[in-house]
Amino acid sequence: MLSLDGGKSWKLLFKDAEFDRTGGLGVFDAKTLVYTQKGKGIQRSTDAGKTWAKISDLEPIGRVAPVYKGTACWLAKEGLVIGMESGAKWTVQGKPGGRFDRSLYRLKNTKRIVVAGAKGIFRSNDGGENWNLVAKLPPGIEKCPKAGWYANVAWDSVHDVFYASLMGKPTFRLEAGK
Repeated sequence: MLSLDGGKSWKLLFKDAEFDRTGGLGVFDAKTLVYTQKGKGIQRSTDAGKTWAKISDLEPIGRVAPVYKGTACWLAKEGLVIGMESGAKWTVQGKPGGRFDRSLYRLKNTKRIVVAGAKGIFRSNDGGENWNLVAKLPPGIEKCPKAGWYANVAWDSVHDVFYASLMGKPTFRLEAGK
């Protein structure tokens, strides 16, 4: 669904059962969107979802492609996938870091990235070449049946604080910088 008026109205972009299971979305601006799902690579729209064109065979994982200063970041089996030029060009950067189910984007520079998955929260300070474990996920969150559906991990990169929650359960906070 897409809203261009702050949520007053919504437009269905497309309906696809496979997207519901494996899809992810990135928003560069009001008209430029990208999505991925198993078997379709990366699709891009420059007209607010009216039409879509396949621009890459890469199949990122994770529900959201965070965008920072016109650059998107997704994870794929090949490694970190970077979308440049408002998602028109995609390249692999870094090395695969294990089975992560979502990426959390860096806000301080183009090399500092945090990712989360069932094995824990990992950080790279060199654009995905090397990954270091920050912390394991709190009990119960690592066993979530579908990545990103009931479990959420967030990173406040300014204060280096991590949050993890599971629907219906308390939210955990980790101050990594202390």
